[in-house]
Amino acid sequence: MAFNRDGLYCAHSGVPAGHRLWTYATLDTAATVDTAGYFNSASKELAIGDTILVKVVTGAVKTPTGITAQQWLFVNANASGVVDTSDGSAIAATDTD
Repeated sequence: MAFNRDGLYCAHSGVPAGHRLWTYATLDTAATVDTAGYFNSASKELAIGDTILVKVVTGAVKTPTGITAQQWLFVNANASGVVDTSDGSAIAATDTD
């Protein structure tokens, strides 16, 4: 699939640029999301150093029925409209009770 702008929200806008926290909900796999170029259509909004919390959801982006994976990414390059993010750091979903 492709990046869906409807799933990207700025959760905290720090100053200067590069200190913002974004959340992104998607139906795409975690491996797809951390591919170079995935966020290109948001290149004017994302800055080097911005952090993105990615939630891979089931159902619909705006009204998910579940979360299958979560990961942290950070924007490590953004030049000429091409955005690259770090490899995702998975957030464990262990629940032992």
